Amino acid sequence: GDVYKRQEYGINQCATWIEIDKYVLPSEKHCLLRAMPYILFLMDGDQNSKYNIFKTKLIKLDRFYKIFKKYPYVPLYGDMQIYLETYIRGSPHFDEKLWGVPIADVKIAQEYELVNHLESVRNAHHDYLAKFSNMINEYRAALGENKPNNFNNAKEICNTVLQGLQLLGSWSCLVLQQSAYKYARPKAGEEFTVEYERVVKGNYQPVKK
Repeated sequence: GDVYKRQEYGINQCATWIEIDKYVLPSEKHCLLRAMPYILFLMDGDQNSKYNIFKTKLIKLDRFYKIFKKYPYVPLYGDMQIYLETYIRGSPHFDEKLWGVPIADVKIAQEYELVNHLESVRNAHHDYLAKFSNMINEYRAALGENKPNNFNNAKEICNTVLQGLQLLGSWSCLVLQQSAYKYARPKAGEEFTVEYERVVKGNYQPVKK
């Protein structure tokens, strides 16, 4: 009915915004990711329901599988996190053949370990700093020559500042997501007596500290 159509619209909108990076703050990104498995679970109905997300043509499951594969662990609150696939695998009509196999731990680590992103972060920082500095110099030169500001200049400044905020948000996301991953997979060992040690003290190699 109408509720199902609204759910379909909402979840496809969440996926689109994640795919095109239409967010600024980490909380916005993680809110979109957390919403998707809940909506899918609600859309699946029950065993006797005609609604089945594994057979409907309103949504493409492989689209969500790719997103969940890239971001399996998502920060929830504080040291809490959720595993997105949990809700899909608990849905009444779950079919692993249609959904896909669990994600390999090695591939998860590559996405979540901050050390794997350091080079790209540095490159993005240097590129943006050069772009921002050039924009500031051009703006100061225009002020010194008493040139009138126009819409195109204002739009360029706005877009450049927004790009900087998005970069800061994406880097914050990397830190929060690594923490969520570490909390979800604490280090085993008798030498660690409390949970915090298993998560932090024993879960980070020297190169990653």
